[in-house]
Amino acid sequence: PLYNSINFNKIGVFGMSTGGSTAVTSSWNDTRISACLNLDGWFVPIVDDIINTGIKIPFCYIGQKEWENIPLNYQKLNTFYKNCESDAYILKINETTHFDFSDSPHFSKIGRKIASGKNVDEKFAERIGIFIVGFFDEYLKNNQYNWTNIIVDNYETQVQFK
Repeated sequence: PLYNSINFNKIGVFGMSTGGSTAVTSSWNDTRISACLNLDGWFVPIVDDIINTGIKIPFCYIGQKEWENIPLNYQKLNTFYKNCESDAYILKINETTHFDFSDSPHFSKIGRKIASGKNVDEKFAERIGIFIVGFFDEYLKNNQYNWTNIIVDNYETQVQFK
């Protein structure tokens, strides 16, 4: 039953940090992928051919406001974003950290205090999950609704969309 429920013509990929760069690289290399989401992804190791070409499918990046001491990461993200041919989003949430986009600070209140930015509350992981599902619902299932609002309405966020 599981195999029959999978639509192999509508594949979405996402990842966090290095997994985000893997999702971007996979989307550039594999035409079976229909949408790509990146959680505070690491763009520095992505080859220039991919950065300078972008991808032809919907793309969404959500992450921290800045990568401290690594300006090249957002320089490469911005170049990549400008070269994407389909809908593309960048959402940067103020006062978050890299680990806020992983599972680690969401296992306990102590983890949240140690690893999280000031803007992260106990609903952050749930809201990120709703955001991810919303992106893929729109671009893989054609269920359109304001999935960005779950983040924009609850956190101070800079949004770019093309």
